[in-house]
Amino acid sequence: MKDSVNHPVSIVAAVLLVAFSALVINISPIVVGTAANEKILPVEQLGMLIVPGVIAVILASVFMVRWIRQVNWKWLVAIGGCVSAVGYLGATASDSLYGLFVGLFFAGLGCGVLYAVAMCSLGDTKDPDRSFGYAAVAQTLISAMALYSIPMWLVPRWGFDGLLALFSVVGVISFALFYWFPSRGSLVPLEEVIPEPSADGEHSSLLAWLALIAVYLFFTGTSVLWTFYERFASDLGFSQDYIAKTLSVAVMIGGLGAFVPAFLGSRYKRFWLILITNVCLLITLFLLAGVADESTFYLLSIFFYFFVSMALPYGFAAVAAVDVKGNVVVLIPATMAVAAGTGAVVGGPLYVMGSSVLLTGTALIIFLGLMVHVVLNAMDSKRVLRDNTQVKDVVGREV
Repeated sequence: MKDSVNHPVSIVAAVLLVAFSALVINISPIVVGTAANEKILPVEQLGMLIVPGVIAVILASVFMVRWIRQVNWKWLVAIGGCVSAVGYLGATASDSLYGLFVGLFFAGLGCGVLYAVAMCSLGDTKDPDRSFGYAAVAQTLISAMALYSIPMWLVPRWGFDGLLALFSVVGVISFALFYWFPSRGSLVPLEEVIPEPSADGEHSSLLAWLALIAVYLFFTGTSVLWTFYERFASDLGFSQDYIAKTLSVAVMIGGLGAFVPAFLGSRYKRFWLILITNVCLLITLFLLAGVADESTFYLLSIFFYFFVSMALPYGFAAVAAVDVKGNVVVLIPATMAVAAGTGAVVGGPLYVMGSSVLLTGTALIIFLGLMVHVVLNAMDSKRVLRDNTQVKDVVGREV
């Protein structure tokens, strides 16, 4: 059935929409670097360029949680693509910062709608793990190509306006995909998939919020550095050509870290994998503080993106594993958007204070997120132990 979420064409359309709607965030170093070269904003305020779109994505995502199952998805894709294209085009035509921010906000609304409906469609497929894997591959490849080609060919000729015009074209392509997108999902009635809340539902809800906070802190920390990564590399004396190649390769190869959780699954305890991944990332940040040559920076950039890509799925799984009521996990996209915006804003002043301060701030925020996971693991272990004890007591009484 061509209108089904499981039809190959529908899956391809959803995968492309995920990649397109997340493109601005994924190549934020290029956006910030281009704006810095044209002195659109003071250096310490460059991160503000990401904020309007991030706020809009949050609003769109929260709104879509309530209405996404009640409207035709084709119309959502058409509206989202149109709003995104018009928003970026308006930002290009504006001569003031106010007009630029308004355009970016409306573009973010469109991207938020596209992201929400695409993720919902992939989640409704008969094999969502594989579908999300396709989306991860598409994001990696498209972002890598953009990180390499935009600084090399587009920015030198058309500058920041050309970059926004490219995003507008992506919005037009997203609009066109509505023809191949399914009109609805394959959702099972809510009462059939959500069990009655357990006696410790409130405790599980607390654990879910802690896991979500850990995701927020982790992505905020990584966004602090990633948003200013191009500036960080430029300050080390590397050429724009080398930086573009390094960023594209880091995203392409490092992004493969997202497939590690898919391969290992639940073979090992999630907490230890989160701990190992975070420690490896902190070691990478420590080594970046003393980098001096191109080859070392090249490898460390790949390691950085690899461990980030590997850790995020485990963070998402930690939320889902303890979210008994199912009302916290739906906030992950909004949380990621808030974290990206926070990282961009916090990263500006830290970057102004120096590269070492930028790296230290990144490491501290990631470490805080890791500590939340430690607390979460301790509380969850006590809950599991208590539940097992209660089960044994019941079985003993029955015998």
